[in-house]
Amino acid sequence: MKAFIASSSRSKSEEDLKIAKDVANIVVEKGDGLLCGGISSGMMKAVYEVFHSLGRPVTCITLEVYQEDLKEVEESLLVETTFDRTKALYQQMDYAILLPGGSGSMAELFSMLEEARTTGAKKMFLYNENGFFDSVIALLKECIRAGKNDETILHYFQVVTSQEELKEVLKGEEI
Repeated sequence: MKAFIASSSRSKSEEDLKIAKDVANIVVEKGDGLLCGGISSGMMKAVYEVFHSLGRPVTCITLEVYQEDLKEVEESLLVETTFDRTKALYQQMDYAILLPGGSGSMAELFSMLEEARTTGAKKMFLYNENGFFDSVIALLKECIRAGKNDETILHYFQVVTSQEELKEVLKGEEI
């Protein structure tokens, strides 16, 4: 199985890097491979390094402009646009774990959320240990309140707030 892990490629805070490594280790312990959109820096580099150091398979789907990132990756696919990348990631993933990230991670979240809503859901987990996704969840609830979405939009992802909870849902779910 392949886990798509989305996270910041910019953040280098010790707290974020620890989260990235801890979540990567949970997925490795489950026995799954990594599917990612880049590995050059930040949290994504930390995730990649865990998988690589433990000999787990890594597939990277990224843009041609970032092809230098792919030197160490076992399997890769180059695409022309971020839209193409998100589509390919969604098609190849078995499930997604979204860690704190910037506009790229948010674009992936909302694109995948809409794809799940319209064509069939794949499991998505928002890793919300420190409340990073609270405002995103509040925005979705405001969309519901304003009649822009119905409540089912909240059914396409599961919020997890700790490593223990993530381990349980990954272990207990048929993904």
